[in-house]
Amino acid sequence: MKKLILFLLCLISLSANADNKHYAFRGTLGENINFRLDLEEDTYHGIVMGQTTYYRNNGKIAKIKVYGSSKKSEEANTNLRFFILSEFNGTKVCGNFMIALEADGSFNEGYWSLGNKMYGMSNVEFLPADDAPTFFKPVDIKDAGGVYEFTYASGNADMPEYGGTLQLYPYREDIAYHVSQVTPNIAETMGKMSEIFENRFYFFVGRTSYDVFAFEDVVFVKRCNPQSGHPDSFGANADIEGYYIATGKEPEGEVTNLFDEEIAFCEKYQFSVFVLNALWMDVMGGETTFPDEIIMKDIDGDGKDEVIARYTEGKTEDYEVADNRYAIFTVGDDGMLELVAAAQGKLQELEIADGYVIKNTMNSRGSRTIRKYFQLIDSAVGLNATMSDAEIDSYTIDEKTVKEKDFKKQVKLKNVIKVTDLDDWMEVPGNIHRNETAARG
Repeated sequence: MKKLILFLLCLISLSANADNKHYAFRGTLGENINFRLDLEEDTYHGIVMGQTTYYRNNGKIAKIKVYGSSKKSEEANTNLRFFILSEFNGTKVCGNFMIALEADGSFNEGYWSLGNKMYGMSNVEFLPADDAPTFFKPVDIKDAGGVYEFTYASGNADMPEYGGTLQLYPYREDIAYHVSQVTPNIAETMGKMSEIFENRFYFFVGRTSYDVFAFEDVVFVKRCNPQSGHPDSFGANADIEGYYIATGKEPEGEVTNLFDEEIAFCEKYQFSVFVLNALWMDVMGGETTFPDEIIMKDIDGDGKDEVIARYTEGKTEDYEVADNRYAIFTVGDDGMLELVAAAQGKLQELEIADGYVIKNTMNSRGSRTIRKYFQLIDSAVGLNATMSDAEIDSYTIDEKTVKEKDFKKQVKLKNVIKVTDLDDWMEVPGNIHRNETAARG
């Protein structure tokens, strides 16, 4: 399922790039401020990047970076598209645009503002965008570690500037994040995410989801379901949406310690949480899960432990994925895992016995059970046998049909234990949180 999600997101990314629109127009702000705006819009995600060029009366030219968002009008009987943009001088907002375009792309109205200043836009003339610059320069999330900030004048004498800070701290295939903002009440969240899609990842605050997009010099944090408001997030009109500008600073504080448990886990065992999670996702398919607990057990008596992993339905609060899930893996000398067998739902179960892993699959009527036997020899599957319980029983060894007596002569089991009856489960570091923030569907 993870591969499917990644494939679909890649398609979305490709289609979004194909749908990017470029705008170039010039005009006048107020009475005599001549300007030009060059914009690139990701129409799929509603993200806008660009620059303003100002032509000063003294002949000097100033170029200022612009970041913002676009959206369609929510009013009935109108096809206006709004651009809400902010100019940035370093990390500080130094101007704001609100521009409305008609459905055909023509100019409707617009103005620039900052604090008590406001200038209307006039004499707007659209320019050819054939050779428009590309402002969207994605950066892989794993390469986007750092501190990103922005500030803006608040109008509050006690706190002249509001703003926000985003810290990204990559570790292997995961990213730790800490976002805080004052708008005017503090909104803050922190966590770890494994599902990273090139320059993008997402997380949840309660039931509100956020997309994070990394580009050169800027990271966008965008609320995905704005229609939900803030019932489960911050309240008091506070939020963490925004355009966070790169500062060159290194992350610090609690966010840099979020992977301590995973690091200790990797040092203790021959494999990492990240290897386990990646293989689990490939094996299970369906809804996104991560195994919340494991048992290390030497099933075949060769002195090397196998990994018995499980996801338990209902253990993670507000996580809607149904059915318990189990899987057993061998561990290679290189720390890589190899699947032996997996089970999911009420009609499948795993057992272990005398060096064997057994997978039982029942039909919904209870009239047939297929039992697959995987014999482990030196931490690898050395024999694969099947017994089908039905009106006429059947037996195979290494995919060849055999008689019952030959089957029982070779597949000898005495101490059969259901995996569900095992004790000593231990929590996989970070995975309960990963389940809390994983994709639904």
